[in-house]
Amino acid sequence: MTGTANSPPATPAVGDCYLVSVSASGAFAEHEGCLAGWDGQQWTFAEPFDGMRLYDHTAGMTLLFDGGWKSASAPATPTGGSIVDAEARAAIDQLAEALRTLRLLA
Repeated sequence: MTGTANSPPATPAVGDCYLVSVSASGAFAEHEGCLAGWDGQQWTFAEPFDGMRLYDHTAGMTLLFDGGWKSASAPATPTGGSIVDAEARAAIDQLAEALRTLRLLA
C-alpha cells in the first residue's frame, strides 16, 4: 500500500494503492476504509474483510482489518521494579524485535 489518503493524489502512478481515510472527498468520497488502486485510467475500490492484512510502506508496518483497521504498537521495554530479572527483560526485547522484523510492530 502506498499510504493513507482522504482524497486522490493529483498525479497517481500506475499501481498506487491507498487506504481511504475518514472524511474522504473527490473520487474517494463514500469509500472510507476501502483500498483504492490506480490502474492508469481509474480508481478501483476494494472492500476490506476480517483478517485482511496490508503493509503500509509509508509507516513501515502491517495493518489488520478486524471490524476496522488496526495496528500494533511496540510494548515498552521493562525497567525498574523491585526485582530485576535480566533474562525476562532480554526475552521481551527479543520478542519485540522479532515482531518488528516481521513488520507487525513499528
